[in-house]
Amino acid sequence: MTDREAAEREELARSADDVLDPMNEHLAAEERDILPLVDRYCTNAEWASVGEHGLPQLTPAQVPLVFGMMFRVATEEQHALLAENIPDEFFPQMVEVAPGALEAYERALHGTDNPAHPR
Repeated sequence: MTDREAAEREELARSADDVLDPMNEHLAAEERDILPLVDRYCTNAEWASVGEHGLPQLTPAQVPLVFGMMFRVATEEQHALLAENIPDEFFPQMVEVAPGALEAYERALHGTDNPAHPR
C-alpha cells in the first residue's frame, strides 16, 4: 500500500468514525422511542414485512454483512426472534457465515484484524 493509499484509508476511517456517534444516538433513540410503539401497535407479521421489504434492496454480498451486524449486537431474545422469523434453510447459513463477513468488512475498512467496534 502506498503512503497516499494509507492516508486515504485513514481519512475514510476518520470520516466513518465521525458518523458513528450520531448514528449510535439515532439507533438508541429508535430503540427507546420507536420500538416500544412497534411492540404495542404492530403485529409480528407487520413487523416481519418491514424486513421483507428491506432485504431485496441488499446485494447478495451485503446480506451476510447485515446479518453479521445484527448478530453482533442482538440480545439472546432478539437472536431467538430472528431465528423464529427467518426460514430454517437460511438462518443456519447466516449464523455460520455472517460473523466472518462482518470481520472481513472491518479488516478491509480499518486495515486491521482488531478494529474498534461495539459489543
